[in-house]
Amino acid sequence: MTLLVVVDHGAVTSGDLVVGVAFHEHVAFVLPADHQAAELVAVLEAAGPVVPLSGDEAADLARLRTFAPTGILTFSERALAGTARLADELGLVFHRPDVVTALTDKAEQRALLAKHGVDEVRSRTIGAASQWPGVVAELGLPLVVKPIRGEGSRDTHLVHSCEAGEEILADLLAGGTDAPTMVVEEYLVGVESAPFGDYISVEYLSQGARHDLIGLTGKLPQLPPFRETGQFVPATVAPELQAEIVDLVGRALDALGVRDGITHTEVKLTADGPRIIEVNGRLGGHLNELYRRASALDMVELAARVALGEAVVVAPTVAERVYFQFYCQPPLTATRLLAVEGARDVLRQAGISGRRQLVRPGSRLPADSRSFDLDLICGEVGQHSELSSIPSSALLPLRCSFATPAGDVWLNAAEMLTREGDH
Repeated sequence: MTLLVVVDHGAVTSGDLVVGVAFHEHVAFVLPADHQAAELVAVLEAAGPVVPLSGDEAADLARLRTFAPTGILTFSERALAGTARLADELGLVFHRPDVVTALTDKAEQRALLAKHGVDEVRSRTIGAASQWPGVVAELGLPLVVKPIRGEGSRDTHLVHSCEAGEEILADLLAGGTDAPTMVVEEYLVGVESAPFGDYISVEYLSQGARHDLIGLTGKLPQLPPFRETGQFVPATVAPELQAEIVDLVGRALDALGVRDGITHTEVKLTADGPRIIEVNGRLGGHLNELYRRASALDMVELAARVALGEAVVVAPTVAERVYFQFYCQPPLTATRLLAVEGARDVLRQAGISGRRQLVRPGSRLPADSRSFDLDLICGEVGQHSELSSIPSSALLPLRCSFATPAGDVWLNAAEMLTREGDH
């Protein structure tokens, strides 16, 4: 009667994971052979057996069957495909392998959404830089270039010129046969939404192909190229537009074959109406913390109960205050986080309820333009109009030092959350 939780680098912290599955007496934590979660093992071992997989599928399945599993789930994008294969072999509820392909292969997802008349974004795949001029001639500029698989906007670029695209693709496809296939698609232009972002995310819980809305999550403006700086609930969306968004995402889930589990769908707000950016087959980053404060809803527990076959009742989140998260981003040129100052002072500010340091000083920083959250700053205010002033007021004491090719630089929170920090 064991719930198997496949653990890798993912959307929830080890603490949230352990708390969310604590309602079930028997839980085992499964580590894929290529996992990136070694730092979580000590925490997980205190909550249940940890089962490292060997990569030998037959042996791994035999070992997992000894736990008499009745449910399986993961909150890691990297682990979706492997979890689907395990679920299929063990006869457990999860996304089918073909559904995971639709949820993780960006080209396949676009094709299915277009085929079913849900949303048609013009896109092509590229495996060689020599294909770029032809794609530009067909689709026009600007274009978004991104790997066919991936998360966190890793190696995702907004390209405004043919020359810039050639340079980017020459770099990304330099690995020869090991280079990733890239997706090139039209750029969806958002409506003016300042001081908020021009996109939102939609959180759904699916059970037996019935899709129940958990909530719409507002977003703060992105940093170039597509790095996230924060989110909040409730979203600032008019009821008529909300109904249109909910219908669009529900049809997208049907088109992709989603039947069970939590999904996280990003939607661009354009002059022509809402458009699908991406459907993800797992919980969105940091959302469990946000919704737990806003509505006392534990999304990890919800997903676990669905995985176990329980019938779960969920209603759209109604928040009486505005609950927010900010995540500071390093400059694109930064190579290492050197120091952090003022963190305790931030916690003394009105409206701030907590802060987690996610990247330790001394850590190297990625060079692939992804969202790379240095921290998670949490709080609440009475109304949406108060959100825009928080970086320059409550967060002002927070400063970080970075190593860059031009030398070390100090930035405050306001600079890290705006274009001013893109040195």
